Amino acid sequence: MNNTLKIIFATLSTIGTLTIIIVLWELAFQPLITTDNNPIPDPTPSLSPSPTSTPSPTNPNVIGISLEQRFSSGDRRLFTNQVNRNADQGIEAFKAGNYDEAYQQFRQAVNTAPSDPEVQIYLNNSQARKSGKPFILAAVVPVDTKQTNAEEMLRGVAQAQSQFNQQG
Repeated sequence: MNNTLKIIFATLSTIGTLTIIIVLWELAFQPLITTDNNPIPDPTPSLSPSPTSTPSPTNPNVIGISLEQRFSSGDRRLFTNQVNRNADQGIEAFKAGNYDEAYQQFRQAVNTAPSDPEVQIYLNNSQARKSGKPFILAAVVPVDTKQTNAEEMLRGVAQAQSQFNQQG
């Protein structure tokens, strides 16, 4: 863990367990561009502007994902490229406020997909909610042409969150 995170976690150590809210965000609200300089098309048809539209406060949906769909603390999958039945069941339990069941399902989901940082964070979040005194922190990761960039950042967040929760 780098020194900055150590300082932050040392400062927060008396607060309780750490809950992470994952936020997907475009860098400087720029449209996503591929290596051949063509905008990436929306994956699903929508009434939202095309990727070449200029974002504005009234038009924040440049990449086809509404602002509300970019936030999650365990109540939805943000990266849907992996199918994990236990993660889906954990999400349903988390949304229902059944954090014990969510924890069990996310634990199995992590065993099924140990390199998936999203389910590791959700496992940690359900554990923090079970403790009754979660400290909530947002982790903002960029949305770009490579989902792996955001996933790599979240692996570091998941590792730091796990270490923090084990210590406190």
